[in-house]
Amino acid sequence: MQPSAWRRHLPNVPDINAFVRGLKWVKGHNAEEIAKMMPEEYALGDKAVFVQAIAANHDAYSPDGRFTKEAAETAYKVLKAFDTSVAGAKIDLDKTYTDTFVAKANAGN
Repeated sequence: MQPSAWRRHLPNVPDINAFVRGLKWVKGHNAEEIAKMMPEEYALGDKAVFVQAIAANHDAYSPDGRFTKEAAETAYKVLKAFDTSVAGAKIDLDKTYTDTFVAKANAGN
């Protein structure tokens, strides 16, 4: 399938539909199943620890890509503390946060 014209011009914009499908897949599988799908080098030579890390973080992933505005605010605060480009930027979450795309992706999946 060819990407749409706007998609070709915005290669760094994530494909929300694929992202939502991936999150739903993750929620439907256990850590061992997820680890089997990942490139071997991600385990850094210790598959058991890799599986444990996936299991420990499994519930942290959104099951459908949705998150609250409060979660966006928390992410912004964390990024400001670690990323100088974010720390120096003036970002108005009221103008940038939306769940419109995720809602549309969930309607289609």
